This record gives sequence, structure tokens and C-alpha cells, in this order.
Amino acid sequence: GRGIKCLFKTRMEFIDWVSKHLPHPNYKGVEIDRRDNEGHYQPGNLRLASRTQQVRNRRNSARISWKGKQISIHEFPSPYSLNWTYVLAVKRRMTGEQIFAKFASST
Repeated sequence: GRGIKCLFKTRMEFIDWVSKHLPHPNYKGVEIDRRDNEGHYQPGNLRLASRTQQVRNRRNSARISWKGKQISIHEFPSPYSLNWTYVLAVKRRMTGEQIFAKFASST
């Protein structure tokens, strides 16, 4: 629906590229994921990721601004519980830096 395409010419080209650039002992427990969710399945935009990483990389996953990047709220090293971090980051629109400043001022 979003126009995401596989830009490899053949299935074999795709398999060869993955084997060469994303080596893994047996490929169990990992899936092929796109680094940029808006990008296509193409060389340079692929990585191996666990199912958990895949779920956290969805567009509708909660994200937080931290050190100039948008990261999954699950990857943020919050001093608070996940639920409280979600309230601060998503509902109050605080950055990771603001959350740490709030924590420092309350201790």
C-alpha cells in the first residue's frame, strides 16, 4: 500500500546479496529488515533483526528524541519505569535529555 518495492533484479540476486553482506550462522531467530522503513528492499537498506527489533521498528511504535535521534522508547535508558517514561515522552512530549534533567532535579 505504501509503494515499498524489492529492487533486486531476481530472487537469487537478493539471496546472494544477503549471504555476502549479512552473514549469519543459520539465519534462525532473525529476519530481513529495512533500516529505513520508508525505503525499499535494496542494497544498503537491509539488516538482520530479531522479531522484537522488527516490532519496535514499526512506524506506530512509541519513539523518543535522544541525542539528536528518534529511537524506540524501549531502547531509551530511562531512569523511570517504561510506563512512566511513555507518559513523559509521548504524552508530555519530553525529550530524553529533558527526562534525565527531570530525574536529576528530583533526586
